[in-house]
Amino acid sequence: MSRPESAKATVPAPAPVARGWSRRGFVRKRFWLALAGAVQLALPFYPPAWRAALRTWLGWQARRHGYELSVASIQGGPFDSTQLYGLRCRPLAGQTPGTDLSVARADLTLAWTVPWLQRPSPSWVRALVLDGVRGQWDLSKPARPAASPASAFSGADRHGLAPAAIQGDAFARLLASVLPSFRWRADRFVPDTFLVRADDLRLVRGRYQASALGLRISGTRDDAGQFLAREVRLAGPGFDSTLHLPHGQTYWKGSRLTVSELPLGPGVRLVRATLDGSHLDHHRLDWEGRLTALGGEIRGEGRVGFAHERLALEVAASLQGAALRPLARLLGSDGVPVDGLIDRANFTFRGDPEDWPAAQTWLAVHATDFRWDRRRWEDLDLQAVVVNRRVQVHRLELRQRGNRLSLTGECPLPPAPADTDTAADALRQWRAGGFSARVDARLDDLRALAELFGPDAPALEGRMSVNGALSAPPGAGGQVEGYL
Repeated sequence: MSRPESAKATVPAPAPVARGWSRRGFVRKRFWLALAGAVQLALPFYPPAWRAALRTWLGWQARRHGYELSVASIQGGPFDSTQLYGLRCRPLAGQTPGTDLSVARADLTLAWTVPWLQRPSPSWVRALVLDGVRGQWDLSKPARPAASPASAFSGADRHGLAPAAIQGDAFARLLASVLPSFRWRADRFVPDTFLVRADDLRLVRGRYQASALGLRISGTRDDAGQFLAREVRLAGPGFDSTLHLPHGQTYWKGSRLTVSELPLGPGVRLVRATLDGSHLDHHRLDWEGRLTALGGEIRGEGRVGFAHERLALEVAASLQGAALRPLARLLGSDGVPVDGLIDRANFTFRGDPEDWPAAQTWLAVHATDFRWDRRRWEDLDLQAVVVNRRVQVHRLELRQRGNRLSLTGECPLPPAPADTDTAADALRQWRAGGFSARVDARLDDLRALAELFGPDAPALEGRMSVNGALSAPPGAGGQVEGYL
């Protein structure tokens, strides 16, 4: 049964919607959101905001490594040259003092490129100029603690930090979680062009020091640069040398700086020396070099790790036909006559130079016509290793004024003078370490042999012939076995 028409409910028609006004409100919202986003994106490039951000970032990076960086004033913007005046770097309060470095002015130019129109630059910095560098940088304090000393020469990725290094950086950890391929790459901050003018710069590491007066060094990726210094001084245990470096050429490629054609002194010329800073993220610097000395040649390569309290130095060098007189003059031995020729030599070292008895050293040398003050010989052939504070002599052949000496053996290093009171105590301590030797000698002039041990050696006279072997095990109480 159907309901009558009058009983049906009447539904009112909906009011017309003002579609024009709703669309206009939506456009307004999008406009303001886009404007706010554009302002946020452009704010860091606003010169005052850029200068404040740069000051904050530099101070944060310095504090991460235990230093305090102050900047007197900053001028310029991100798209033109930025000038920083009155920079000064010192250790934070409570840190070991020693570093106090100031820069009168630094000019920084970033490498901006237009996407899809220009080839991106491998570096974020197009040019860097440091003017009026003065002060001292102490390398004794590690910039950042690492996991263990064995990691000083670890094979980490040369293009980025190891994961342990990123863990201490919250910002890098955040980016690494969003972008798995992200790395803090030190070569990104290596400028395409640089210029450093240092009035008085000193690098100190324990008892070793390198200082430069009137230093000027420049480099560019596209052309040769310049290297000159009014005075360079290298000092350490056993050497103190002052060099005047009038001119030289530099070549800058990536993170490698090469200095070439640099005269070091009479008869000595640096042919090429290269510093590779691609591992500075791991507090390691690699180097290689070649120099000539009166027709002879010296080649070397190595690396320096300074991430720990002890310096980690690794050196491999070879000499061929090198004259000793210009090398001795280069090392500051002008007061003592040194002469002779190194026909060939190979040398490796791994460890801390300040604790060389605990390092690993290997030496193979053949030298003729040697003279050092009163020490003289006609021919020397030596192959020896120093490891675990012991000397292993694999070959020693000496010819000197009618003396003939052939020796092989092993013995501990002599104790340091500070560890013993008298020479008898030193000898007793040395014998307690145990030794073994096989000797075949005909000595017609014992005085000449004694002069090899320096002016404090006891005077010997006469002649002697020896052929035999001696040995004393460690802890034998001075008991010696063998035959002569």
